[in-house]
Amino acid sequence: PSVVGTLDFDITKRYGAGARFNGSQYITIPDNNQFDLTLPYFTMAFWFKSSSGGSQTIYSKGDFNFDQDYCSVCTDFSDDYSIDSDTTTTPGLQIRLESNPVEDHCSSCTDFDGSYSTTTHVDRMKIVISDGTNLLDSTIATGDIFDGNWHSIVIVSQDSISDYCTSCTDYSDDYSLITSPVITLYVDKVSRGTVDHSSITGDLSNTSNAI
Repeated sequence: PSVVGTLDFDITKRYGAGARFNGSQYITIPDNNQFDLTLPYFTMAFWFKSSSGGSQTIYSKGDFNFDQDYCSVCTDFSDDYSIDSDTTTTPGLQIRLESNPVEDHCSSCTDFDGSYSTTTHVDRMKIVISDGTNLLDSTIATGDIFDGNWHSIVIVSQDSISDYCTSCTDYSDDYSLITSPVITLYVDKVSRGTVDHSSITGDLSNTSNAI
């Protein structure tokens, strides 16, 4: 693994170990098949503390580009001056936390700010999964997590309905162990909702670094 930026590895911060990020540093790990997740079963857990809004990528492995084409700090206007996010069908997974409580543009405003966003939204988690053919781009509201306090966040992907169980007296319809795969988001031990990712049936393997 390599570190981009300078990280504070203060082991007293949270449960004995960890790094403190300020939003611009990250750790990148060269491509390894241990990071090619197998659906539907995986769990991701981390602590989050931030008092500023915007978008923070927590994990990404895949060739994802969901940035807008225009920003005030850029030196040019990118390809089509689109304010819509780009999409991709490259296999992989990306997890982001987003907060945008203030509208960036309105008809009565006199300027456009950095992201030129015409909408607002509550704090949320964005989950992007692609198997190379199908793309899932979904969000779950998290409650107020950009409040400057520590929050535990756990993402659990599992089968919500299994056709077979040891306590049943029969074997249900097709003896399938995977029938309804969903991702459940827990914030501070409270479920905030689920995302159905049954449309993603292929392999998530790719050659990108894990970030």
